[in-house]
Amino acid sequence: VTGNAWSSNVGWVDFEPSGPYPANPQTPAQRQGNGLIGWARILSIADAETLGNSGDWSGWVKLAGNGYGVTVDAAGAVTGYGWSDELGWINFNATTGAGPLPACSM
Repeated sequence: VTGNAWSSNVGWVDFEPSGPYPANPQTPAQRQGNGLIGWARILSIADAETLGNSGDWSGWVKLAGNGYGVTVDAAGAVTGYGWSDELGWINFNATTGAGPLPACSM
């Protein structure tokens, strides 16, 4: 998985963030079968953390866990939920391909 997605609420979400990651799996977003595993990161929060003004938020989004996950179907539709300890459930609903970057709502 490569690239970023846009959220009108929080800005760009990076699917290739550098670790260390907050928990296992210790990996950026990766496709495993029809699902995504690993981590994405909200760039505006990560940037604020670097500057020391994030309010102790880190911006990590876990893409799969017990009872939830983000999936990609054969047509490239991205659906499902990720989890952020800071923002709660994150609903992914996008398409991939030659069109615009995928979007996610937060």
